[in-house]
Amino acid sequence: FPVTIVKARGSFNDFLFKMVAPDNLKNIRANFMDIATKIYYRPNNKNTISFSNYFSYDYYRVDSLFSLENVVAKRTNFDYGHQNFAVHWNHYFSPKLSMMLSGTTTFYNTKTYAPDTVNTINLLSSIKYNNIHASFDYIPNDKHKLNFGVSGTSYKIMPGRLNEGVASRVSTVIIPDEQSFEAGIYADEEFKVSEKFTFQAGLRYSQYWQIGAGTVNEYASNQMPSLGTITRKINYAPGEVMASYGGFEPRLTMKYSIGKDATVKFGYNRMQQFFQLLSNNTTPLPTSRWKTASAYIKPQKSDFVSLGLFKTFNENVYETSLETYYRDVQNTLDFVSGANLQLNPNIETQLVTGKGKAYGFELMLQKKKGEMTGWISYTYARAFSQMVGDFPEVQSINGGNWFPTNYDKPHTFNAMINMTPTPHHSFSFTFAYNTGRPFSSPSGLYEIGGKRYPVFSERNNDRIRDYHRLDFSWTINNPSMKHVRWEGSWVFTVYNLYGRKNPYSLFFKSTKYGIQPYELSVFASPFVSLTYNFKFL
Repeated sequence: FPVTIVKARGSFNDFLFKMVAPDNLKNIRANFMDIATKIYYRPNNKNTISFSNYFSYDYYRVDSLFSLENVVAKRTNFDYGHQNFAVHWNHYFSPKLSMMLSGTTTFYNTKTYAPDTVNTINLLSSIKYNNIHASFDYIPNDKHKLNFGVSGTSYKIMPGRLNEGVASRVSTVIIPDEQSFEAGIYADEEFKVSEKFTFQAGLRYSQYWQIGAGTVNEYASNQMPSLGTITRKINYAPGEVMASYGGFEPRLTMKYSIGKDATVKFGYNRMQQFFQLLSNNTTPLPTSRWKTASAYIKPQKSDFVSLGLFKTFNENVYETSLETYYRDVQNTLDFVSGANLQLNPNIETQLVTGKGKAYGFELMLQKKKGEMTGWISYTYARAFSQMVGDFPEVQSINGGNWFPTNYDKPHTFNAMINMTPTPHHSFSFTFAYNTGRPFSSPSGLYEIGGKRYPVFSERNNDRIRDYHRLDFSWTINNPSMKHVRWEGSWVFTVYNLYGRKNPYSLFFKSTKYGIQPYELSVFASPFVSLTYNFKFL
């Protein structure tokens, strides 16, 4: 018979903001819900079929956190949701050969709207992703394992539709939809050379096509793309190829055992990314723009190398690891100063192409067994970009020198301790610390009409304050202590236990006292929640 698993969560916190929030937060609303379903069916010993579905919906409302084309909303609402459907079929031809076929469809949509003004803002965007995949495993003997397969992925992006069918003083803007397709073929072999040494090597080839209908601008040669340098527009019919890219993606993994308790691992892989996120801010909003590779936006290429040492102690009670890595990235994207990314049909005029690099190491100690478990880790990680562009004299950022990315956080320290004094009670503390992320601070001021405005001559030349917080959780399992067909648990949590006002971002505003910096914090006080979970046994 089919086996069905259903999980659901929901959070409705509006009444908390009304009752206990300070005056400047009473208008905030934040709710979410999600539900996941999985069905297993095994008609015989050689076939297994599964179906899974996931649905989520998030909503929050804040005061004055979003603006569009000089229209500043008094209050902004954000809706975003995710729907996912997947089916898998596993078939066993023999003990040596098996097959897995899968199909997946995913839909993600966002809605940003401010209905409290005659300048109504109603901005919609979405992503639709479809994937089919066939994978085969062949195990000829104990030393060899071969995996090979093919995959196909289609993307459809609705970049933005502003006030479509909405009465507002703000004009309707519709950015044309984008369509693309990606195909891949791969093979991978794991070879156990000896009891101590195993290596795995693979190769994948990916081919990508951007598909019409659509329009591509052609710009004057030897001039930076802009509205003033467009020489003609090339129109493509539905189904016609507008741009294409392809390349090989090799990978290699080696594992060598030093005795029975220690292992050294080495890895290398190359990846291509045809689907990218474009954003000129770090504010936590679901309004960033997604973009597939096109005639002017090349796919990112990444080469990643890692080396790690892993060791267990005291009969696998303790585990320690040291890993180091280096990543080289080509065709990274950044934005020109004052870029308009959200509803720009000529997005290539707002971007600069460059390269990136990242490196670091992580040291971790973990206790995996006993009444008290937990882990502690330290990570040193750096991430830099060098943005020169095709026209360095006008496009280069920070003079073409390397500068830290928005994700450059040199020092990260995390620790977690979990105590289980009885089968029905468990307590945990989690601590997190990291260096504040970079931001751009003004290097000077200029004055127009008696007002002063900041001048930004360098990108990411300063850092916000360091981030740290402590969380607490208490779980009561099966509070009735009875053996029934279902089991419940209460979870009491306190997020940010000591109320650290961690800055998420920092921005500058012109006031009568000059340019003043302001910090934006998210959950800057202790956040208490009580959750009830149940499952059928």
